[in-house]
Amino acid sequence: MKSIWHGIVLSFSYFSILPVRLKSNASNAKVYTSLLLVFPFVGFAIAFLSVLLFMVLKDFMPMVYCAILCACIYLLLYGFLHLEALSDVIDGYFASLSGKNAYEIMKEPHVGALGAIGTFVFVLLKVSVIAFLLIESKEEFFLASVIFSRLGLIFGLFAFEFHKNSSFALQLKQVASFTLVAVAFSTYMLFSYFVLDVKMVLLFSFVTLFVVALVLYALKKKFGFLNGDCLGATLEKTEWLLLNLGLLI
Repeated sequence: MKSIWHGIVLSFSYFSILPVRLKSNASNAKVYTSLLLVFPFVGFAIAFLSVLLFMVLKDFMPMVYCAILCACIYLLLYGFLHLEALSDVIDGYFASLSGKNAYEIMKEPHVGALGAIGTFVFVLLKVSVIAFLLIESKEEFFLASVIFSRLGLIFGLFAFEFHKNSSFALQLKQVASFTLVAVAFSTYMLFSYFVLDVKMVLLFSFVTLFVVALVLYALKKKFGFLNGDCLGATLEKTEWLLLNLGLLI
């Protein structure tokens, strides 16, 4: 039970900037299993806080500005963690076009100009679609998108192999069994029925699996490897596509 609780706290601590911290940093299979199972709920929690903040503030400031502000706060609440991974992947992609070592470029501590520009454009698009969903009172699609994009990361860990130096991804992959993926999807699909109907839940599940598999396969083919940055970038791309799916619906 202690390991399970440790994993829950670690998931909030690692994947958000919420004031949840660990006094010790023990790690084992149970810790990482509970960390992965709670990960989609972490996304839901910070998205829900952003929606709640929008509901409170929209009567006190212009609605468009309020929606943009709350969308940016959502990005802030996960510490821009996955956006940092996206920047590294963009840098690695363009570096590989000129024959450079993509892995070394992605592991450099600074972000190149192309990575910064590409990430800025992506953030602009992501904030825009979240703001639109909030303004149009379609926050259920926002909440569902953050859940399913994180479920996609769990599926990606199970379905693909990762670079030998990607220690954290490899540690998570060790516990990302078929059983864990099935339990995670079943649990959060049931949870999502509170915000979406059955057809939408099934559609979001299918789109998530398809997009994650397609993006990770494409990155694997391009780079010759996958790492934690590839997972983070895939999460961002999947979430953005799901948000746009909600916008179209």
